[in-house]
Amino acid sequence: MLARGRYRLLGLVGQGGFATVWHARDETTKREVALKVLHGQFAEDKTRRDRFFRGAWKMSELRHPAIVQVLEPYGEEAGRHFFVMEYMSGGTLHEAVLDKKLTADQVVAGVVAVGQALVHAHERGLVHRDVKPSNVLLGEAAAAKLTDFDLVREQDAPGSTRTGPMGSFIYAAPEVLNRPQDADHRADIYGLAMTAVFGLHGAELPLEVVRDADRFIDRLHCGG
Repeated sequence: MLARGRYRLLGLVGQGGFATVWHARDETTKREVALKVLHGQFAEDKTRRDRFFRGAWKMSELRHPAIVQVLEPYGEEAGRHFFVMEYMSGGTLHEAVLDKKLTADQVVAGVVAVGQALVHAHERGLVHRDVKPSNVLLGEAAAAKLTDFDLVREQDAPGSTRTGPMGSFIYAAPEVLNRPQDADHRADIYGLAMTAVFGLHGAELPLEVVRDADRFIDRLHCGG
């Protein structure tokens, strides 16, 4: 239970390097939700904590049908920091593709939806910087929504002081790996394109997709 008993944890959804996502029930609204909880070892790390909640606040400001809705961007109880999102029952695009649950047409439809979500974010000066299949969640009828704005930055804000690599290698544009503070909307387009390639390939992408992208893409089956 979290928030003095308001949220009843039902099961683990996923776990990353900085946070854990739980399927929960909001006992006040009787609604199923998802709680993203910062790992305890980062509770006293102000930089990590601020980044965690900055992503939640920015995500909550983006009202778009293909962006996961943040219901409560800040929560804290007994040293545990979390925020609340809508619950997406279909898991991640990454899992669905590997489990062969999607057709090529469904993959393309999901990529188009996320592309529209990115246009919405970019028009508001926000760059996601971590677009990849595991950051696309699926709901009813495989409807795709973008999530995880932890690495978001504002295009008109001063460059981030962080210089280490961000994102996942295969899906990250070169500038995200080398100079993340310079990454703009083009980095998101790159990540979305690689997500489309993954979805149409139907399996984990090999390094060949980076070394010889044209040849790899030419072999993809894109339906018809």
